[in-house]
Amino acid sequence: MNIAGLGVKELAALVCTTLEHRGIDVVLTGGSCVSIWTHNAYASLDSTL
Repeated sequence: MNIAGLGVKELAALVCTTLEHRGIDVVLTGGSCVSIWTHNAYASLDSTL
């Protein structure tokens, strides 16, 4: 699978789904989470790296 073109929201969903299928619960936190929930109205450096 080529993930190069995925945005932050799509990549987070892919990681969450992949881990969920393996029985691992995850929680997204930090700048990426803020960016997703605010539709990119707020961003910090940790969400752009």
